[in-house]
Amino acid sequence: MAGVPPLPITAFTALTDIAEDEQCQELEQYLTGKGAEFSSEPDGELSERFLPIIKNCHLVFHSTELNHQEIEGFFYTVVSLFHVVSADNAHRYMMEFLDQLTTRASKENGSFILRLLGLTFDQFEPTNQLCPLILTRRLEVACRTGLQSSLSLDLNKLEKLVSGWKMSEQEKKALYSDLWNTYQHSASKSVRSGLLIQLLKCYSVSEASQVLELSRQLVALSIADPHLFLMDHLLEIPPVAALRGERIYQLLILFVQEKLSSFVQFYNSNKDFVDGVGLDYQQAVHKMRLLTLASLASETSQVSFQDLTVQLDLPQERVEALIIEAIQLKLIRARINQMTESLVVMSSVHRTFSQPQWLLLCDRLSSLQQRIHSVRASLSNIKT
Repeated sequence: MAGVPPLPITAFTALTDIAEDEQCQELEQYLTGKGAEFSSEPDGELSERFLPIIKNCHLVFHSTELNHQEIEGFFYTVVSLFHVVSADNAHRYMMEFLDQLTTRASKENGSFILRLLGLTFDQFEPTNQLCPLILTRRLEVACRTGLQSSLSLDLNKLEKLVSGWKMSEQEKKALYSDLWNTYQHSASKSVRSGLLIQLLKCYSVSEASQVLELSRQLVALSIADPHLFLMDHLLEIPPVAALRGERIYQLLILFVQEKLSSFVQFYNSNKDFVDGVGLDYQQAVHKMRLLTLASLASETSQVSFQDLTVQLDLPQERVEALIIEAIQLKLIRARINQMTESLVVMSSVHRTFSQPQWLLLCDRLSSLQQRIHSVRASLSNIKT
């Protein structure tokens, strides 16, 4: 375009020595050529000159005359100036920048806008307080443009980020609500249940009534998740505890601590309800068999195949396959004794950890301590 200076892309080059005021001058000249008007003096304070630059960024971000590479060069130049903005102005400036970048986001340009938002996030240290603003806006754009599935989510990394942002409970609620709205239809059961857990943890006992429906969804998702077997932690979440007395809570208790026969009995009496919450009966039975096997293994060191076929409601050949699966899932450590037709248990996960489990742990530690004393005494005798 005639009369428009070249894009000021030198500012983000790693080896450049260009000063911030010169970057501002280049940006002002370039944007003036695109139709912007600046009233500040050329030698004005950076904070006074930078905000008008941000307010005119839409002239580049949504230009039909520039390609993505050119827009990205301009983008980096603007973002590079944020590190000299005072903490008092940073929030306001970033919100204006995000507005300029995303106000015209659509299905056609959504992928590119999401890319620029991701790059914006990456320009700051993970603990920077601007990062939640950028993440939230990225989620909003993904929902608006129907591109939720293009955003990957690492829950473990997210939790570390949130803890570093020192957010209030209200801010956490808002963030996890946005995350839930973004991923509730596109993410796996594990991710969705993980998001709901973090969201519901933000609600106190007195606020639990506000999110009872989300609590019911969490229980249903957790039970349906083929990778989740230990669910006693859900009982400690206030909005889930508020479901006590409802059939969905009874169903959760079954998967937390009961065995297959109890679930089958509950299902026969509440078939329409169980089907209505979206559970696949056969998948639920399979999961319950694995949980029942883990419970049996935690109660004794050896279980006969005869008992297993009864408790698991399976023929012996299918019991062996289930045992192998339970071992692969690390629910139990055991071996099959073909001579005695039994399962010899070395260890098992505990589906709940309450007083009986603490007593068992105490007994095992006492036994270990006694064996150590015995070994030390034997070594002393050898020395003498």
